[in-house]
Amino acid sequence: MTRRIVVIGGGANAEHEVSLATATAVAQALRSSGFDTDELTIDRDGTWRQGADALGSQAIGNSVAGSARETPPVA
Repeated sequence: MTRRIVVIGGGANAEHEVSLATATAVAQALRSSGFDTDELTIDRDGTWRQGADALGSQAIGNSVAGSARETPPVA
C-alpha cells in the first residue's frame, strides 16, 4: 500500500518563497522514496490552491504536472 502525504507551502508572510522551495524539495524527496504526494500552495493573500500548477512558477513542485483547484482562504 502506498502512503499519500500532503505537502503544504507558501503563506502570507515574508518567508513565502523559502517555504515554497522547501516544500518542493520535500515533495520531490518523498516521491523519489515511493510516496504519493498532494501539494497545497498557500497564496500570499491566504488562498489555498491544490496542484503543482496552482501558481505557475511559484507553486510547489512546479516541475510536475498537476491540477489547479482554488479553495477558499482559511479564516
